[in-house]
Amino acid sequence: MTSNRMKQSRTMNRREEQRDTDIARTLGLLDELARIEVSPRFRTQLLQRIASMEQKKRSGFSVSASFSPRVAFFSLLLILNLASALLLFNHDKTESPVASAATVGIAESVNDEYGGPALSYYDDQSATGQ
Repeated sequence: MTSNRMKQSRTMNRREEQRDTDIARTLGLLDELARIEVSPRFRTQLLQRIASMEQKKRSGFSVSASFSPRVAFFSLLLILNLASALLLFNHDKTESPVASAATVGIAESVNDEYGGPALSYYDDQSATGQ
C-alpha cells in the first residue's frame, strides 16, 4: 500500500510541476507581448460617434426602423382577407365586365361548399319560417 501512495504522490508532484511550468511559460509569453497603445484622439472620436448616433435616434426614423417585415406581412394578409370577402359577398350582384370567369367560379364553388346538405343541420330553420 505504501508503494501505491508513493506512486500517487510522484504523479501528483509531476502534475504540479507540469502545471507550474505551464503557468510560468504563459506568464512569460504575456510579459513579452508588445504593449498596445491607444490613439490620443480615441476618446474624442468615440464621444463624437456616440453623439451622432444619439442625434440620429432623435431626428426621426431610420431606414431599418421604418420597414418592418412583420407589419408588411400582416398588411398583406389583411388585404387578401378583404379581397376574398369582397369576392364572396359581391359575386351575386351584377357582374362587372372586369370580373373573370375563373374568379366567379371560385367564389361560387366556395359558396356551394358551405350551402350543401352536409351543413344543412346548422341552418336556422326558425328564420325561414319552417
